[in-house]
Amino acid sequence: MDRAKESIRKILLWQRNQIPQQEREEKSRLIGERLIQTSEFSTALSVMIYVSFRSEVITKEIITHSLNINKNVIVPVVDKEHHRLILSRIKSLDELAPATYGIMEPKKLRIVQPDEVELFILPAVAFDERGARLGYGGGYFDRLLGNSKIGQHQKLIGLAFELQMQRELPCESHDILVDMVITEEKVRFFGSRLDESLSS
Repeated sequence: MDRAKESIRKILLWQRNQIPQQEREEKSRLIGERLIQTSEFSTALSVMIYVSFRSEVITKEIITHSLNINKNVIVPVVDKEHHRLILSRIKSLDELAPATYGIMEPKKLRIVQPDEVELFILPAVAFDERGARLGYGGGYFDRLLGNSKIGQHQKLIGLAFELQMQRELPCESHDILVDMVITEEKVRFFGSRLDESLSS
């Protein structure tokens, strides 16, 4: 299982890294526009948004828009010592600085608990047509959001380029299922993750 996942990661990360910057920016803009038109986004008062890194779907404009319309914007912070993610509210992009792994994180923490967040916007190496997510291998988001830690009222949305979509990923019970994946081409909705099984 781990070998299969690592093979997929290697191929898809290489492909994603080949997207020219201008094309990545345009596709990210389209993805952001699709996101903010969803009812899940428009009705959420508190939104966790990953801060994009390297060749991920760019989230700067999404974060800026969310702040401008007075949403509570929360970003993930890597606690490397305890191998976990901490959630922290930000009030401006100016609060961010390079931190663990070079990812931009807030210089000052305003801790938020996961159950206080209505919408989680997640990165990935890949998603599949069931809503299964393949991360980078560290398990950070799986530990934060997995094992029924997220309630039915909370939603998980993945952002990805279309080339990251797979028919079916090799998955384990701890892997996250998302409610929706948004690419530059379409919005994919999935059934309630609480009623689904990766083994089905």
